[in-house]
Amino acid sequence: MLKDMMTITQSDFPDDSKKIIQQIVAQAIFKNNTEKEISYSIKKQMDQQFQDHFNVVVGRHFGANLTATVERFVFAQVGTLQVLIFKSQC
Repeated sequence: MLKDMMTITQSDFPDDSKKIIQQIVAQAIFKNNTEKEISYSIKKQMDQQFQDHFNVVVGRHFGANLTATVERFVFAQVGTLQVLIFKSQC
């Protein structure tokens, strides 16, 4: 399954939340075709699950420099696809 292929490179989410995030990301990749659709699906599920407002970037080549709220940052890789999820401090 996709969540077994996922590597969380960096995160400050609690371990129980990481498992939920893995499921959300795997489901979004499985059900959607484009990176835009995947990111929208992840954002929608993250906002609902954690009752917060998240930013999501999905792609194969991108750079980022950001400040995130404590326990609201994860960077993961699924195959060649990178997933960045964070809650901004603003």
